[in-house]
Parts: sequence; structure tokens; C-alpha cells
Amino acid sequence: SRVGGTNESVPHRDRAEGTLPQGKEESGGIPNLANTAATIAHGAQLPKQRYELWDRDIKINLTGAFNGTKEAWPYMVEQSWGRLIFMSSVAGVFGGFGQASYAATKAGVLGLMRVAALEGGRHNITSNAIMPGIARSEGAKAAEQLNPGIYAHPQGRTGSSPSAERPTTATATAPPPRQAPPPG
Repeated sequence: SRVGGTNESVPHRDRAEGTLPQGKEESGGIPNLANTAATIAHGAQLPKQRYELWDRDIKINLTGAFNGTKEAWPYMVEQSWGRLIFMSSVAGVFGGFGQASYAATKAGVLGLMRVAALEGGRHNITSNAIMPGIARSEGAKAAEQLNPGIYAHPQGRTGSSPSAERPTTATATAPPPRQAPPPG
């Protein structure tokens, strides 16, 4: 079952609270959560970074991932199983020219993923991040037209791979472990 939010809904805690019970009822559990909502709809160097766009990016990219994780957590603990997948970016590690808010939020997502991994291990909940590099997508081409140099790469090249289209599928496909029957 697929239950999801949008960039408009994930930052709002009141909207996040109602989505997962429906998914649990439809599929019998919440085995996976992919935190993929993100925005990189603008680029601006630090002096031109607008406060309202900074706040929006924090809400969507970081608060949205926290909200989804917090809502899925009790279901995963109850079933002693879960897979958390966070979409980060190489910008969260290396930064990105004109990407202050995006890079900061993607670094925050990595921190959240690490905390979830540490806290989830004892409940058989794993936590991973996917960190796509700079790839030639239609969205990247459009952003570069608006902001030349936004995707400046230290090696002067970008990647292109069809596998970048659906990276969460491979991460979430491991089946839950079979529970041994109780002794006796």
C-alpha cells in the first residue's frame, strides 16, 4: 500500500497524523517509509537567500522527514520491523553553490537518519539515506537555466543514470524476517 504526502502536506503535523493509520489498515502494517518530499525550486547565493524560502525548505525537506518518521515509528516498533529511507543529497555533505537552504536541510536529513538508525536498531528498524549526486535530469536542466552555475561540480561533470529514477525500491525490498514459532 502506498500512502503519501506532498510537499504541501508533509510539513504540517496535523496532516501527517492521519495518513499512516489508513496505510496500516490497508496493508496490515507499516513496513517501509520513504521520506522523499523535497524542494529545490530556487537557488540563491547567501546574501540573496530569502528568509521565506529558507523557512519553506526547512519545513518541507527536514520537518517533513521528521514528521513522517515520528508517525511511522510506533507502528514499526509494535511490529518489530521497519525500513526508513531518507532522500538526502551530496549537497548535504559537500554543499552546493547557491544552495544554502537545500544543502543545510539535506545535511539535517543525514543527521536524522543516523539518529533513527541508532534508536531503531534494537527494534529491527533500519535507517538508510540515498544521496544522489548531480545528475542530468529535466529538473536539473531547468534549474540550471534559471541559475547558471547552480550545479557546478568540483570534477566538472554530472552523472546520468536510469537507476536514479527509483532508488528507494531496491532499498525497501528486503522482506521482513520470519518469526520463529514460540518454543513448546
